[in-house]
Amino acid sequence: MLYLSSSASVDGSDSVVHSVPLVLHSKSPSSAASNDRIAISNANSDSIQIIQRPEPLDVDIGQTLTAAIRRFSGVQPTTEKSHGFSNLEDALTQAAVIVRYNAKWLAESEIVALLQCTIDAAATTSTSAELSAAVNLVDTVTVYSLLPSQCLKDVVKFLSQVYYAATRAHKTNKLAQTTWTVLLHLLESHLGDQVVVALLDIFESADETQLESRIGYAQLAGALLIVSENLFEGVNDSEHSTIPSVTLTQLLDTLWPAVVNGTDSVRVAIMETMQTLLLHESAVVDLDAHCSWDLLLEVLEPCITLTPDDPGAKTLVKTLVSRAAHFEERNLPIVANLAIDLNLPLPASLSDAMLPLWEEVLPTRDTPNAFSRLLTKLCRSSQYTSELSTLIDRSAVDIFLRGPGNRYFATFVQTVQNLVIDPATTQDAADVLAQALVMMFRHTVRFPGLQQDLETLFQALCKTSLRCVSAAEAMFSIRADVEGSVYVESGLLSKLFPAHSESTSVSAVMHDASALPLHAWHDAILTVLDGQVEWNVYRCFLEKLPSHLGNHTMFDPRIDFILSVRRKACNLLESGAYPEPPPESGLTKSHVTVALLHILTAALSYHQFLSKNDTLEMVSIFLNIAGSRDYVVSTSCIHALTICCYELPDLMTSYMDDVIDKMSKLVTQRYLAIHVLLFLVGLSRQSKLFHNFQTHDFKKIFGVCGSYLQSIRGTSALDERPSSLPSDQTSSMSAESSDTLPQYVYALAHHTIAFWYLALKPHDRVLKEYITSCLRYTTASGQEIVEDQGLVTIDLMDGVDAAESGVASDADQARFEDLDGRITVLDRLSGLFLLTTETALRTGKTILTVRRATGTMRRVIEASGRSASVRATMEGSEDNFISIFPDDINGRTYGKILVPAPTSLLGSPHAATLPEDPAVQRAIQIFDRTSALDSHKAGVIYIGEGQSTEDEILQNCMGSPDYHEFVLSLGTLTRLKDAAFNTQGLDRMDNADGEHTIVWHNTLTELVFHLPTFMPNNEDVHLNTANKKKHIGNDYVNIVFNNSGSPFAMDTFPSQFNYVYIVITPSARTRFIQTRTQSTETDRKDRFYAVQVLTRAGYPTVSSAAEEKIISGSSLPDYVRNLALNECILSLMWAHREEPGEYPSSWRSRLLQIRRFWERYGDS
Repeated sequence: MLYLSSSASVDGSDSVVHSVPLVLHSKSPSSAASNDRIAISNANSDSIQIIQRPEPLDVDIGQTLTAAIRRFSGVQPTTEKSHGFSNLEDALTQAAVIVRYNAKWLAESEIVALLQCTIDAAATTSTSAELSAAVNLVDTVTVYSLLPSQCLKDVVKFLSQVYYAATRAHKTNKLAQTTWTVLLHLLESHLGDQVVVALLDIFESADETQLESRIGYAQLAGALLIVSENLFEGVNDSEHSTIPSVTLTQLLDTLWPAVVNGTDSVRVAIMETMQTLLLHESAVVDLDAHCSWDLLLEVLEPCITLTPDDPGAKTLVKTLVSRAAHFEERNLPIVANLAIDLNLPLPASLSDAMLPLWEEVLPTRDTPNAFSRLLTKLCRSSQYTSELSTLIDRSAVDIFLRGPGNRYFATFVQTVQNLVIDPATTQDAADVLAQALVMMFRHTVRFPGLQQDLETLFQALCKTSLRCVSAAEAMFSIRADVEGSVYVESGLLSKLFPAHSESTSVSAVMHDASALPLHAWHDAILTVLDGQVEWNVYRCFLEKLPSHLGNHTMFDPRIDFILSVRRKACNLLESGAYPEPPPESGLTKSHVTVALLHILTAALSYHQFLSKNDTLEMVSIFLNIAGSRDYVVSTSCIHALTICCYELPDLMTSYMDDVIDKMSKLVTQRYLAIHVLLFLVGLSRQSKLFHNFQTHDFKKIFGVCGSYLQSIRGTSALDERPSSLPSDQTSSMSAESSDTLPQYVYALAHHTIAFWYLALKPHDRVLKEYITSCLRYTTASGQEIVEDQGLVTIDLMDGVDAAESGVASDADQARFEDLDGRITVLDRLSGLFLLTTETALRTGKTILTVRRATGTMRRVIEASGRSASVRATMEGSEDNFISIFPDDINGRTYGKILVPAPTSLLGSPHAATLPEDPAVQRAIQIFDRTSALDSHKAGVIYIGEGQSTEDEILQNCMGSPDYHEFVLSLGTLTRLKDAAFNTQGLDRMDNADGEHTIVWHNTLTELVFHLPTFMPNNEDVHLNTANKKKHIGNDYVNIVFNNSGSPFAMDTFPSQFNYVYIVITPSARTRFIQTRTQSTETDRKDRFYAVQVLTRAGYPTVSSAAEEKIISGSSLPDYVRNLALNECILSLMWAHREEPGEYPSSWRSRLLQIRRFWERYGDS
């Protein structure tokens, strides 16, 4: 035989050297048989091979070819000769040629053997050339011979296997096309339907062993590709429209064995095929026509369920969800569950359709496992919160409808609780479940007789509060009233049950606290303090725990818990070992520090149960942390020390040296000025705390004030203020508008100096020069200046010294008798004094009235036959005087008045006599009506149980016993009719605003309280409101004694002028009857109140009660009065913040009037 060699392979590779026969003539087997020699060409080869045609009567040709293929394939060992074939590809190629020209001599058994051997050989190879040769041999048998029926299935499997292998790489696409061409030949033949059956049989007859093999999988995957790409109805093009097609229903009917017995790879292949087919509308039409959607789900559900991590599973489920409208209602749960399993969102239509079906597994349907499984699925993703919320709410309602104590309640609560604390449950889902428990708790607590259910929910909320803020907030809303009965604050209930009226609010229902497992709640609180929870929960506990601790009746019998909280808070603050807020919260670690300080401050209210060492440790912590670089932290410490001064006066007395030392060291931090000064000015009103002070202690306080004044003088806000020069009493009065807080610090520093100077013992008055130096400052030009506020402070010190020196006794009741004869009156100016002398010329008796910026005093001077002198000031010597009677030179007859030296800040170079003029007398009368006391006003409002509107509140003509006790402790009960003091607008003529009011005053300050409960009521509700509101509505500061049982709202009394509300709320709520019993039976020191200062938006919040503070009844009046005084000063400055000048005090007003006297009559 003649051969032409070629190195080209079927797939274009150069790895196989083979020979290809070339056909020179002969176009059919019959014509080829008449030639002795033939040459066969191959389209893929550039060379030819000449071979000798076998003898037609060679009966062994089939066996020969089979043996040759078997020899190269390695399927089984053989000793037969190769017959000149060089490799498997060569054997398969020449076998195809021989079959082509000798097919009529091949027996059926030989063809069967040849095909089986070819298929077996192909199974052992992966080269495209050999597979191509095998496919070509099969095609040759199909075209030139009769394909035996018993080989059809194996051939189809083989072709499917090759088709799958060829489609996996781009370079073998030609092999895939060749394979499809072979299949097409079969499909177009009389065997077409049988080929389709054979393809489907691959799925239907699939067994586990077969599908686990590489070949078995390739056959199934290839069959799926052939069907989906070429045979699916609606996909095959018009050119091949005559071949049989496969519908989706037909395919689904055969896939179940493959799904059940196949591997994950098989199922993935099935899912990919289904995804491809479902994109065609023809598939949807077919499924609709044959009602095969349930069959589709039957096949796909296990595929998706068993391979959930495959990306194709999600894609396929998305497609199913998009076709949800085609499914029958009974199939929707399957689609929904598949979507939920793969964390895919449910469209609204599917969600709405699912909820009625899901109700079939509610707990009351006695399907607890099904319900638990469904909840578990919904809880694994944040995408199903809406469905979860609806389902859980319906479940809760369904359980409640079964009545109290039903057998489903505890199981349901336990299921929900377990899911909330399960780490696999998403936070959003946990929040939904927790809200359901809260809703059930709110409902249960509304009714008596549900104690067992309440205990179950209480336990569940204790555990879930460690993860969910809503559960924690619900627990913190639990309060105990004055008798120890537990209730829930109604304000939170209205948010969850808006349909319920407040008349049936949950707060009206009380439960026995002893029956609730409060220890579980205490354990939860202590666990959270350790920081082992999510940040939002930790923050919730930190922020709400101080107020919760203030509810003493809930914790008094459980002091061990309070001790544990105190110990943990102290340890955390000392070690700093507490969690830092996450960056996304926008908070710093100081936020946690402040919260822990608030907790420790609230725990301070239990000091009667604490040892001295415990309370000392708390005070030490406040002192040590004060001065932190963080403003809020230091402020919280100062506020805590303020509470210590009121609640622990005995302890703080011995600790006060350290406190003052700390405050003196804080002067370097200007941002703490207001808070330090507020602390010091409040301390000045608590004489018991500083009775052991030494001179150096007082000096530290004045030094702090001086430092802050120097600091304020350096700010641009107060560059120009009215001031006095030592050598010139006509200083400038110009001023600029200034920022309120620097002005407040400026005024507060002077107030602090004034109050503390009054507290000095006589031997400590040596500090006067030091104080005066603090009030002076030197300008850049070297000029020494004392501002007006400093000047009146110096005037105050001088007046106090003069009064306490014994030379300025009071003579308000002094009067002349008829025997005294004619009275001569002279009004004169000397320095900053307006002196009026009334002299009896017959007896020489004189009544001296000394008017100064900070007060007015009267002296009686009796003629003694020798020169008498009286001091109007301590700022001069014996050489600085004016004669009582001008013509009495040197005062030898009627005496003399010692006045300030010309060089004194209070003195002047000369005195001036005012003319006897009606205008002068009117000006003096106006001066006298300007009180030397710094007079303020504040409203005191009582809110009774359940009251919320101003009409209801202002109709109160009485309050609870503890309210009346509090009011009477604020000051002195004072009659209004013909009152000589500034009543701040209260009627003093006809008792229109009541017969009495409460007034507090000391040497410097006066505070008048407007009390609606003291005012008469009018039958007309609106007129009654108007009459009372004309006072409290115009008060910048109002004190609210809130016994309503609900939080106070800032808009309760709409007003343009109400800046501040100091809200007092009993820490243990008292109902109407209880206020008449419990509040009077309990000692004041054992009653506690929450005090908080609420301010209008934009108003500076600097009070020590800006955060709620817990105060005992014994400390309450003093503390609240101090808050009110401080806020009155600030609010007055705030109201006039757009106006230039300093704090508008009465002292400065009187000073300005004296200056105006000088301007008009100084030359007289």
